Amino acid sequence: MNLRLLPVLLVSILLLSAISADAASKVVKLRSQRPEEVCDILSRLFGSGLRCAPVPSIQAVVIAADSPERVDEAAALLARLDRRPGTMRFSVRHTSTSSRSRTELGLNRARLEPWLESRAGSAQKTGHRSVVGMEGAWLSFTDDTLRLETVPAPWGPETIAITHRQGIEIRGTQSGSGTVIIELRAASGPEQDSRNLLTRVKVPFGQWTRLGDTTEAESSHQDGFGIGNAGMARIDEKSHSSVDGWEVLVDLVEPGDPLE
Repeated sequence: MNLRLLPVLLVSILLLSAISADAASKVVKLRSQRPEEVCDILSRLFGSGLRCAPVPSIQAVVIAADSPERVDEAAALLARLDRRPGTMRFSVRHTSTSSRSRTELGLNRARLEPWLESRAGSAQKTGHRSVVGMEGAWLSFTDDTLRLETVPAPWGPETIAITHRQGIEIRGTQSGSGTVIIELRAASGPEQDSRNLLTRVKVPFGQWTRLGDTTEAESSHQDGFGIGNAGMARIDEKSHSSVDGWEVLVDLVEPGDPLE
């Protein structure tokens, strides 16, 4: 008898003895996932309706349930979970536009003549960043700053370093037929906080996809009449800025194991 299979036999007997006489069990060999992590996922998904035991010695899990159908359902899910993830390159770009104008209206006191002066300017900036990472992992498009903060401790005030992030985070999962499901979330504040999911959408590989609409902001400032060197003047200032949405491009660098 192969001694490596002895733990599997013992685990199977224990699992089957804990459930009904019509129970079924199956040994599922794993290729890339850790047995302990797989059992944790299955217990959260199936609850008490499924028993799972890790067997690290042979890189496998033993699953058991009250019916063969439930065992087959769990085994089919494992086939999708237990695959070597692919590698993806995410490219994100956005265009921001800003403009500013200043208008002065007044009266030349020496000549008693009105005068008008107007100035305006605009600028456009395009941001483009890329990052490569593993399928299913959160990747950052953030500007990180390190801050030193003082916090209370039992032995007195203590200074700690906290990383603050501002930007977005993205991850992708292959969904077959040349498409990927991407999730985008906002990252703001301390590294472990402020994670708000913005969107979840299926997009094709190799094509730019628009993820957001244009956002705009305006401000204006107006001074009253005053007496200056050239006479009385009224000054108006206006500014306008916009971000013309976010676009993302996902390229499959390494496909990993095929989807089953």
